[in-house]
Amino acid sequence: MRKVMLGFASEMGAGKGTAASLVRSWFPGTESFRFSDSLREFYAQFCVLHQMQKDVAPWALYGVALQGTLETSFGGGIMSTAPPDALTRFAEWLADTFVPRHNGVWPHDASTPDLQDISTKVREYFGEDMLERAIATKAAASVSQSPFVVVEGIRRLVDIGRLMHDPVTPFFLFYIETELEKRYERHKKRNEKPGDADLTLEQFIKLGEAEAEQQIRLLKPSAHVVIDNNGAEEIFAAKLYSEVIKCQAH
Repeated sequence: MRKVMLGFASEMGAGKGTAASLVRSWFPGTESFRFSDSLREFYAQFCVLHQMQKDVAPWALYGVALQGTLETSFGGGIMSTAPPDALTRFAEWLADTFVPRHNGVWPHDASTPDLQDISTKVREYFGEDMLERAIATKAAASVSQSPFVVVEGIRRLVDIGRLMHDPVTPFFLFYIETELEKRYERHKKRNEKPGDADLTLEQFIKLGEAEAEQQIRLLKPSAHVVIDNNGAEEIFAAKLYSEVIKCQAH
């Protein structure tokens, strides 16, 4: 079945998560991917690989096993555009920096710094569009009966350049727009992270001034669809459904 990728972006509390949830409810089986999925998958598999081979010089032994772990996490084409020494350099970074940092302690869930560092090094050694390519590969391999796959966690235009021009799977970027005060109230009510419910408006505004949030706002001019989410949820849902159906027919 031909898949259509729907990417959702918005500032904090504007409704990108709600949009993704609505699509999944309308089209059962819709798979959802985040840019961090492949990073988390690699972390989990690398922990197992390291524990199996910890008594042997890591970078010298990982070799084929490490390549297999990378291909499983990021897609089989990860080595196709990489320099000849990419695997060795990445393995040496793991052995010299990443493994010693943990000092034998490997939490079940990767920390934010771990994910950030893996992301930086994977893109440095194997290509800046590595995370995009991983999502495109996962989307193309989806066997769900839903006509859609959802891409979440979009923060920078540079992160979706490849997806915007994917020759196999069409991609549509949705930007959800909501007034500051409404975003603030919804963010507090959702209370996803410790302290969210106690945020003052001033603190919320300061969070929105972070570089990552500013990058999100730059996505709007490139969005295929911009949807206002200042009214009732049913109105937003009706607008969203209409635009999603248009994408399916594209």
